Amino acid sequence: MTTASQINLEPITQFSNELWHAVSRPAVSIQILIIIISISIGFIVASKVRINIKRLKAPIKPRATAASIALIVLTIIYAIMEITRRPNGLIQHAWAILLAYTILNILFQSLTHSVSKDKAEKLNQYKTRLFMPALIGYLLFIVIQTFGDPSSLLGAPIIQLFGTPFNIGDGLSITIGLYLWVNLSSFMTQILEWFLGSNKTENREVSKAIFILIRYGLVGFGIFVIIGTIGISPTVFGLITGGLSVGIGLGLKEIISNFVSGIWLLMEGSTKPGDVINLNLLDSSGEAFQIAEVTDCGLRAVTVTNQSDHCERIIPNNLFFTNQITTYTKNHNIIARKSYFGVSYGSDPNQVIELITEVVTSHPEVLANPAPSTVFVAYGDSSLDFYVKFFIQDVKGGIRVTSEINLRIWKKLKENSIEIPFPQRTLHIPDPLDIRYKDSEQDSSP
Repeated sequence: MTTASQINLEPITQFSNELWHAVSRPAVSIQILIIIISISIGFIVASKVRINIKRLKAPIKPRATAASIALIVLTIIYAIMEITRRPNGLIQHAWAILLAYTILNILFQSLTHSVSKDKAEKLNQYKTRLFMPALIGYLLFIVIQTFGDPSSLLGAPIIQLFGTPFNIGDGLSITIGLYLWVNLSSFMTQILEWFLGSNKTENREVSKAIFILIRYGLVGFGIFVIIGTIGISPTVFGLITGGLSVGIGLGLKEIISNFVSGIWLLMEGSTKPGDVINLNLLDSSGEAFQIAEVTDCGLRAVTVTNQSDHCERIIPNNLFFTNQITTYTKNHNIIARKSYFGVSYGSDPNQVIELITEVVTSHPEVLANPAPSTVFVAYGDSSLDFYVKFFIQDVKGGIRVTSEINLRIWKKLKENSIEIPFPQRTLHIPDPLDIRYKDSEQDSSP
């Protein structure tokens, strides 16, 4: 390279030429053709045949079946070529990769049938995101190793950045290597969580926070290892991290705030899935009661389901961390409700208190301890004002139970001929008014 920024494409060009010359050789092209034909036969047969294994309790998936059949075909062809002493190196590599693919698919299929549905979905995600890309990466490495020199392709510098030479291997380490490490860290943490995590409700969120910290710690460790392997200058790394710190401070402040708040909320356990809270302080609608159930606590936000319209709301964690939140299920599920009513002035207050307390106590969802109580609160303009206070355990059913209590109060008062008055106004006219109509006056005139 003549300048610091010039790109050296010679390693790529050299490998391309070596690959082309190798594929042009009859022995190599015949083996490639045999591998393609074997895989094609596998897919054709797999479309009509199903292989059953008792432990799987289901047929092997079509791709794994195709790979298994291709393995059998390649085994027969390899034996023939070994007897006839023909080159078969590519067939050996293809056989090994197909064997690994088949074992991987059967293993994951057996695991997904032996665990719960949620764990099965997680395993399939890791299979797609981690193990299959790793297998493809291994295949590409075998191709490079077979048709060229890995050190000359991956290790030769192609560009210089900040005075540090970079090669294709460094680029693959930063991109593919980091991607695989992030998913591997997530997989290892998930395995630890499955085997060591607590299933108890009071410890679930704390365990979740700990495993999240472990996951991000592993990711950070992997980043430092990759940077150290590449050989970036500490001075350059310090400048980069300093710039990132400024960017985080200015542009990513809210994201970092939500992340830290989420970790703290998970560790503290003040908000967890299943909690019932009141969103009145987080909403500008002015409604006194906006009952919602927490369905998920993540690193960025808390997801709640609003009871009034059953919509889901995603609320940033820092709002939970910096605002007062009313929760009804922190230490218990008991909630107090009040029902207000009035009776006419001719009623006996003691009788009203006795009747209403009795009818509220008879409701199946009203708790006996704490016991309901009826209170005579005021002399109203048109009525004697009361309220009855009672306790229930179904926090989300408070409005429904209050409605049922109101119906019972109305029925009980009616059965005992106790009137529920309505506001009345009496007009007093101090002087009589002489109201005449013009038409009447004209008719009476001569």
